[in-house]
Amino acid sequence: MEMKQCAYGHFYDSSVYNECPYCGDKSLNSANPNVVDREEIGATLPLNGATKSFPQDEGVTIPLDDNQEIRPVVGWLVCVEGPNRGRSYEIHNENNFIGRSETMDINIQGDQGISRDKPVIVTYDSHTRSFFCGFMNGRGVVRLNGTPLLSTTVLKQGDVIEISKTRLMFIPLSSESFDWDWENLE
Repeated sequence: MEMKQCAYGHFYDSSVYNECPYCGDKSLNSANPNVVDREEIGATLPLNGATKSFPQDEGVTIPLDDNQEIRPVVGWLVCVEGPNRGRSYEIHNENNFIGRSETMDINIQGDQGISRDKPVIVTYDSHTRSFFCGFMNGRGVVRLNGTPLLSTTVLKQGDVIEISKTRLMFIPLSSESFDWDWENLE
């Protein structure tokens, strides 16, 4: 067995695969393939140095985004009708902008009737432990439980937000009985 590591750090058996089965990297055919002895694999660190190594974590792969901010989930929107039926979207503390653009906090693809930028906002206020929904902009009518959403409204469990052909049911996690300790989150 001849283990190979692709340019992206995946290990695979080069006698079985001509390219990385995980990402399709074909560097095996290059002039200088990175062939690794099976016993050397223990640390699983990519040969191109794409990860950080700390002495206390010897043999552990640490991703580059280990300092990435954690944004605790406070609830979900679940698509119950439309092109993304069955998909859930996380709601985080404070403002969550909904739209079709990839820059939106809640990015809904596949429904061309949804405006790209901020047609709807869902907000969680940790001080009052309350959720709110409001219309921001766009040509289409946004509905909450079948009624046009014309102002900011309190969201309750099971409420349905309708944008174009998409219907999103609201499911809270944070409530009077549970919330994150916002002061001590790291």
